[in-house]
Amino acid sequence: RCSLGTMLWNYGKLKVSHEQFFEVSAVELSRPNRVRSLAPRNFQNVSLAYNWRKHFDEKMYISLLQGMRLNMDGHRPVGPKCDKNHLFPYYCKDGSEVLA
Repeated sequence: RCSLGTMLWNYGKLKVSHEQFFEVSAVELSRPNRVRSLAPRNFQNVSLAYNWRKHFDEKMYISLLQGMRLNMDGHRPVGPKCDKNHLFPYYCKDGSEVLA
């Protein structure tokens, strides 16, 4: 979804110094429309790239942090995805039930 995040990650990982690219990308990543379209891996790629290059843009980070709150799923406790009535259990030798 966001090749910009991938390009930033590539430049950062390879330690390529391209300050103008990072500055222009920061402006683009500050736009609300861009932030709304980011997947969680894009937030991760962008954060890593800017950290590796020691490039700081406060407006971009604020936009990304606000976007993370809106875009990423909240934590859900681990539990079964289906109702127990729809599952076929099997039993272990110790008698415990395992839903399959």
